[in-house]
Amino acid sequence: LTTVPNIPSGVYDMTRCFQYCEKLQSIKMNCPYIGGGNFNNAFSGCDALPNGGIQVPSAQLTNYQNAASAMGTSQDKFAGF
Repeated sequence: LTTVPNIPSGVYDMTRCFQYCEKLQSIKMNCPYIGGGNFNNAFSGCDALPNGGIQVPSAQLTNYQNAASAMGTSQDKFAGF
């Protein structure tokens, strides 16, 4: 995968969803971050993902950035919209 369709707001579990999608370039997630392991390793192994490549609702940006490590990525991969 290089891109994926927009993730709808009702999605609540993305555990390992994009794990090892080595060519993933962008994704827009309309859903709020839900902790408790529901997003663990969602982006682990997505080595080509550029900074800002994961678009999330601006109100949720800090939540996603704080959970970046659990999601298998780094804070700079997230950007708000």
